[in-house]
Amino acid sequence: MPLFFSLLVMLQLPLQAQKKESTPIGDDQDSSYFKTELNYISNSLYNGRKDSLAVPYINASFGYYHKSGLYVSTTLSYLVSSYANRIDLFQIEGGYNGSIGDNFVYSASAHKDFYSQYSVSVKSEIAASFNASLSYNIADAVKINAGADYLLTSGPSDILFNAGLSHEFDFGENGEWAIEPSILANIGTQYYYDRYKQKRHIKTGKKKTLSDSTTVTSNLGTVTTTTTITTLHPNKFLVLNYELSLPITYDSKKWGAFVTPYFAVPQNPATYVTTISTKRVANNGNITRWKSTSSSTEEISNTFYLQLGVYLKF
Repeated sequence: MPLFFSLLVMLQLPLQAQKKESTPIGDDQDSSYFKTELNYISNSLYNGRKDSLAVPYINASFGYYHKSGLYVSTTLSYLVSSYANRIDLFQIEGGYNGSIGDNFVYSASAHKDFYSQYSVSVKSEIAASFNASLSYNIADAVKINAGADYLLTSGPSDILFNAGLSHEFDFGENGEWAIEPSILANIGTQYYYDRYKQKRHIKTGKKKTLSDSTTVTSNLGTVTTTTTITTLHPNKFLVLNYELSLPITYDSKKWGAFVTPYFAVPQNPATYVTTISTKRVANNGNITRWKSTSSSTEEISNTFYLQLGVYLKF
């Protein structure tokens, strides 16, 4: 199975089904409209990665969708957790949705993200992104989904690709109900994750700098200890995760609702290098320095999470 998806990713540009925590459902481009949506996601994952703390969001969005396919929207994400309750993310998005015939659908979009300085989301070091995706329906039997993302992070930029397969089952009197089992594979670099590990990965829900530094003063002098954590080879293109999802949607002309369970299976755990640098300044002015390094492997685990919401179009 992993070999099949690795080949699938390498042969085609992938669809970033994860790139938005809320995907427009059933949007009708025959006329222009406004759309407002309220949804809840039980944990904010990205490429199968998650923080040691759950990051559940209530997302409220508002957008304008022109009949030409152009759209612009904003999303406010409120963190609802046991360790903090706050506005954790504000996002501005603009893009274009189009199609060729009945079976080929494509889109392009740009996002600007404003995270709280205290956010522990694994995406919190992504400042902006540019995305392109396409979907082709083969004889109403299977959809081939593909796309690519370019991420601007607080460090070097990332490039991500992914690919997936899905099939939509429509039912109801007017086909307003749909179930679309999907499977997805992601591949890419992880500079965004390296920066997150350096600045965010602590259990207090608070931001830290690129390194932890402590100073202890005694009658013998001053000792300063600095600890830094970096990810080994974040520039490598690796298969990051596989993801199963089962979107269930209801879409009428003016409103709709959806629930989507996800099951993420992360791959290729990262290797972290921890460096501890110590500087001792004695009372007589003598300075002693020493350094130690150690490595550790990222702990990854399969994760089930859920998103559900409602929206209005007017």
